Amino acid sequence: MNFTAEQARKYYESRIGSEIRKQGASYVARCPFHDDNSPSMSFNFEKGVWHCHTEHIGGGMIDFEMRFSGVSAGDAGAAISSILGLSKYQFSHAGVTEATYDYRDEQGRLLFQVVRSRNPETNKKRITNRRPVGKNGWEYSLGNVRRVLYRLDEVIRATEVVIVEGEKCAEAVRAAFCNAMGEEDACLAHGFAVTTNPHGAGKWRDDFAPFLTGKKVVVMPDNDGPGRDHMHMVASSVAKFAVGVRWLDLPVDSEKDDAADYLANHEWSELHTLIQRAPAWRRADDDSLLVSAPAFIKHVPAVIDWKVEGLIEKGTSGFIIALPKSGKSFATVCLAVALAGGHSWLDFRVSEPTRVALVSREDAPGLTARRLRRAMIGMGYEVDDPLWETNLMVNTRNQSKSLMLDDDEQLAALISELQRRKIEFCILDVLNVLHDADENDNTEMRKVLTRVSQIRSEVGCQICVVHHSVKDWDDTKTLSQLARGSSAIAGFAEFIIGIRMVDEEQQVRQMRFETKSDRPQAAIYWQIADKEAGVALERVRDYEPKKSATRNRVAGVVGA
Repeated sequence: MNFTAEQARKYYESRIGSEIRKQGASYVARCPFHDDNSPSMSFNFEKGVWHCHTEHIGGGMIDFEMRFSGVSAGDAGAAISSILGLSKYQFSHAGVTEATYDYRDEQGRLLFQVVRSRNPETNKKRITNRRPVGKNGWEYSLGNVRRVLYRLDEVIRATEVVIVEGEKCAEAVRAAFCNAMGEEDACLAHGFAVTTNPHGAGKWRDDFAPFLTGKKVVVMPDNDGPGRDHMHMVASSVAKFAVGVRWLDLPVDSEKDDAADYLANHEWSELHTLIQRAPAWRRADDDSLLVSAPAFIKHVPAVIDWKVEGLIEKGTSGFIIALPKSGKSFATVCLAVALAGGHSWLDFRVSEPTRVALVSREDAPGLTARRLRRAMIGMGYEVDDPLWETNLMVNTRNQSKSLMLDDDEQLAALISELQRRKIEFCILDVLNVLHDADENDNTEMRKVLTRVSQIRSEVGCQICVVHHSVKDWDDTKTLSQLARGSSAIAGFAEFIIGIRMVDEEQQVRQMRFETKSDRPQAAIYWQIADKEAGVALERVRDYEPKKSATRNRVAGVVGA
């Protein structure tokens, strides 16, 4: 509403009283917001504004009432309306508080709040910000307070993050997920988070993006131009750090509809399906087959982001190749446990705990179980550690009698389960029992590898496929030449780890490496060592290999 000078004066005098006096062309009073020995606050009743010349703060009647009473803008407007004898919601910005959203730092300390209120007579929405001051007090300006992502504590612990526009949408998606899981703290329990940046569209800051490092991210824009422009800004910033960014345009009815509007008429299961099928994000201006070199390299990290330091780059997938009875299965199990626990593998650092699926189809289920137990104990873990409930999933013949990559139904079931478990690294053991193709036929093997790529694309995980090597080891050949079968298998590799026995008496093995990501590591020697009730892989530091005219049996790890 438009207010008169008399109404403005009446309001300010009701709060300060006889303190206000005329001084020249204006009115002054001692400021009620600090110890003021001489009048430092001036008023312009025609405009309804005030200003403190000591603290350099000011504003209108709403700002004064918010600061004076420590209330939201909506409650301030209602108070002013009451003082002026108006209806409760007649004064501009008066309204009812609808929601309050906490922004907290990494330790859970409250930094500031966003308050949403609405005038029930005009339906006008107002958003205000406030930060805690003193004991139970509020300052209705944020000043230099640190800005952070909404629900930052859940973002930090998550492996998958959905980014929406606005706290209302974030809460709607989060509530749908928690209700579907039947757990109040389902986000922390399942590594899932929903977040937004403060202050709305166009206010994303690049210093938010590092908190998405190593996470799978889905951006979900509002259904309008500004909403999509905002999410392109977010995706471009996040893509430098996340393992993947996908884009989800919700199938909503009206312009400006958002995730909260969608969930008003749909279940979480429907939204979850859309999230799983969301395509990879592309830059808004990336519509051509060719892009400039600067644009191409702009969002690629300057250094390699390793999953296993020096061996497996994040985002790559691969093969484990070996002869039967060569120790490949135990090496594979140890890799799975190391990745799941964030434990080093043969002294090669694993970057962080990872959600792993071990699909063991070659060996008897009981043998696989014993190997897992011994590997866990050998690395110093408790077998009943809660970590394994989320980070290490296993499939053997006990869980499914058949699992074939070239069977559409079984492949779809595998992909669905990997998605449900949010798997980040999947090990398939062993290739020749996972398909009916001729391994020496390039055409047939390309079809099988296409199925592997389909898993990687739809799940968003890395893959390591256990495979057999050629029978004879020849040191003059590259590791890729030692992979058994068609050249399509070796050509699929982006890193290769070759393993061979060099001393059967002492059970010493060698590892050689090839990688497209970086200069390969020098060869190492290692043994399988007993560790009380467990077993571990150990480096042999000063081993001198014996010279032999015969070729050695080989096991190898090939990664794609």
